[in-house]
Amino acid sequence: MRIFLQAIIVGIVVTLIQASKRPAFISSDRIRQGQATNTIRRRSRSAIIVEHPTLTMVPCRLFFRAMEPAAGLSQLNRAYQVPSNVLSELSSANVALPYTFEMAAASSLPKVTVSIRLLQTKDLSQIGGMCVAEYGSNITSLDALLKKPSESSLVDYIDSLSLRALVDFTMRMKIHNNGDNDGDSDKSIPADHAILVASCLESGDIVGMVEVSRQPPLANRNPSPFPIPMVFKELFCRAVGVEKLQGWVANLLVQPQYRGKGYSKVLMATVEGVVRRWDCQSIHLHADADNVSGMVPQRLYQTLGYEFGTDDKQQPDLAWMGPATLSSSVYVIDGVPLLYLQKQLKR
Repeated sequence: MRIFLQAIIVGIVVTLIQASKRPAFISSDRIRQGQATNTIRRRSRSAIIVEHPTLTMVPCRLFFRAMEPAAGLSQLNRAYQVPSNVLSELSSANVALPYTFEMAAASSLPKVTVSIRLLQTKDLSQIGGMCVAEYGSNITSLDALLKKPSESSLVDYIDSLSLRALVDFTMRMKIHNNGDNDGDSDKSIPADHAILVASCLESGDIVGMVEVSRQPPLANRNPSPFPIPMVFKELFCRAVGVEKLQGWVANLLVQPQYRGKGYSKVLMATVEGVVRRWDCQSIHLHADADNVSGMVPQRLYQTLGYEFGTDDKQQPDLAWMGPATLSSSVYVIDGVPLLYLQKQLKR
């Protein structure tokens, strides 16, 4: 009975959230207005302008923060490296969490010990801040609002508050769903939804996080932000003709001060180990399709062996976004252009 009530509540909340988001993004029909152009220019954190000589400028709001590739990572970042054996051990089906290792560095540098483990309730304050900093507006605190009081700043501040509340609520649901009610200890790897974090034992910082779950491998949809019982996802697979659930990655984030040290590769290796334990054959994900804000994650995934995926349905109306191989892997979901990538796992 609890499962059915949970499913009903999740359905209602997801519907309300999707309905509230629709005005914030343009539809695929409006994106088609720019299909003859090859020029996309970034204007701000949240918008790009599609230009065409005979068309009006069409703003396209993106969910991703507009970031240029990190220029000149510090020499200290370069000095720390992930030991060569760590990635192979984490990507094994025998992976056990928590997994602790020391970053390789010269003896003169401070020791850095990293723990890869499941998310705990005590981590939520740091995780919420990470998500707001990456996906939220530029006005994230009351002090920032008071320094720049305006109607748009107030809207941005409310947007940040609502995003943080949503992140906290959904993360608590996922932790509870995995049986970690008090958040004081790690459990065995759950049978479905796992939120993995990398933490620095010396500083207590959450270095990064990633979510992996078992989902229908469909290129044209995003998984629900809420945990859906496995039985309903399996029924959905049968309804749409998908053979079985596969691994799906979401929300790979690393704190800015820890980027460039290999933590993303460590988290993605752990994802592979978890998915292998679930006896899945492949991993799927969506990445930012923009060639500026999405360049770094796209390179990361391709380095890790992910390939452009497609559901074999050609999308000629998106040919203006790039080469044929790329455009056939771009899907506009809730008004956001996303690149679909997948990786077949070797047994």
